[in-house]
This record gives sequence, C-alpha cells and structure tokens, in this order.
Amino acid sequence: LFFCLCFAMIFSLILGCSTTVPMSVTRPANLEVPEASSIAILPFQTGITDSHAGSGNVNIIIDILNNSSKPTSSVTGESFIANYVTTGLTSKFATSPYFKLVDASVVTAAINNGREIPVDLYITGVISGYQERIETYEVAENDIQYYLTVEFSIVYQIVDSHTYQVLAYRTVDVDEVSTNEYSKSDLPSPLSLVKSRLDSFISQVDKEFHPYTVTRSLTLLKDEEKHPDFKMANEYAKKGNLLQSEELFYSIYKSTGNFAAGYNAALLMQANGRLEDGRDLLEELQEKTGREEALQALREVNYELRQAELVR
Repeated sequence: LFFCLCFAMIFSLILGCSTTVPMSVTRPANLEVPEASSIAILPFQTGITDSHAGSGNVNIIIDILNNSSKPTSSVTGESFIANYVTTGLTSKFATSPYFKLVDASVVTAAINNGREIPVDLYITGVISGYQERIETYEVAENDIQYYLTVEFSIVYQIVDSHTYQVLAYRTVDVDEVSTNEYSKSDLPSPLSLVKSRLDSFISQVDKEFHPYTVTRSLTLLKDEEKHPDFKMANEYAKKGNLLQSEELFYSIYKSTGNFAAGYNAALLMQANGRLEDGRDLLEELQEKTGREEALQALREVNYELRQAELVR
C-alpha cells in the first residue's frame, strides 16, 4: 500500500508540473572598472609549489615576473595548461568592444624596467601545486587498469597598473580523474582531461569584464477558472511558440479578467524581450488584485530592468 501511495503521489506531481518558459537576460560585468579602457593578459606562471603564491600582495606577482632566472616548469602538462589559459584569455579580449588589448611583452618589459606601465589593467596568475599521476587499479589478479589524476590551483589577480591595487583575487581548484584504461597510451593528456574546467575558468574571468547572458526559467500559472482557450495557450508555450502563447493569454485576460492568463501574458512578454510591457501588465494586475504572485513577479522584472540599465 505504501509503495502504491508513493507512486500515486509521484505520478500526480509529474502530471501537475507547471509549464516553464526560458528568458534570456544580460547581466553587467561583475567588476566595475569604468575608467579602464585597456588591458593586458600576462603569461600565467608555472612551477609554483606554494598554493599561496601570488596572494593579495601585488609585489609577489611582480617578483614572479621579474624572476627571469626561475626555471620553466619541467612538467609538460603544466606548461600546456598555463599556455592554454593565457591564450584563451587573450582570445577573449582580442575582440572585446570594451577594452583595447595591449601586448603582454610591452607590459612585462615596463614592469621589469621600472617604467610607467602602458595599460590600465592587467591579469596575471600562476598554476600552483601542480601534480599529475598515472595510477593503477587492480580489477582482478593480473588484470591492471590505469587512470590519470591531475590536481592544481589557478591563482589569478586583476591589477590596476596605475595604483598597483589588486582589484580582484581568485583561486580556482582543479582536481580531475580520467576513466580507467588498460593501456597507458590510451589515457588522455593532462590538458585534455582538464580542458572543460579551463574553459569554464576562462569564461568566469571574462564575466569580470564583459556583460554576459544567463537563461532564467519563468513558471506559468495554471488556470483557476478553466477557460476553454487556456489549454491551447499553454500548449503554445510548451512547444516554444511564445509569441502565439502570449497573444492568446493576453486575449483571455482582456476578455475575462482571468488573473492567471494576465500573469502568464506578462511573463511571456518578458520572455519575448519586452520587459517594460511585462512590468506594466504586472503593475496593472497587482493594483487590481493585490496578489502575491504579481507582486513577486513585479520585483523580479524591476530587478531585470535595473540590470539591463547597467549594461547600457
């Protein structure tokens, strides 16, 4: 009986799931640097064993740059990873409409020679505590498999070159393990193993400086009044025909005053890129009904409008 009741509850929940529609919105850059118009991506360093290298104090980063006698990393995987991060960030800023990309060699030469740094901001960092290991797993007697483990931290700083102020300091830990293979030659390279994590990191840094798009899910209300056209409007939304769905919901609302239809029309206006229209309709619904759903949705659309204003 217990299992039957559980199944019935789960089944009813599945049937009762509300329709959701996607809404793409633009967020402003996470870091506010209104006076900066140029940037450089300095090469990420390798061979750093102290996980706190580069912490807080910009002088530590400059010391790393000045230490030309420091040997380059003997671990090939680490060098490839550092180069991938440097190249990926450089590519992001090469096409930036907000910043002029200055060649890193010009900036490092100025730093090392004590000259004025010809850029507003620079990003620099280290690959810290790098380890790569091929380990074994005994499936059965005389049946050995191999897997690769790669561990390290990416430490990076965003520096105002005019004031030497560290505007942002982040540490990202990476720890990846490959699938098991019978031959070492079938194992991925360290770079291949962690590439998706590096891409995520590069995107994360990019969001510090550039507006970015996120997708929100808007949940439509169910019909409380059982209007004959409500189901069709909902089906349009489920199939991605958002404009048709909006128009039908709005028609139902204008002809009947159906709150759910008006609320859904307001959300679909937002999903269709018309935030102001959605806000106006939600204000109308809130004034007429005082319902919490309209008030909460109104708060959310006003937040999105403020975010959109920051991007402009």
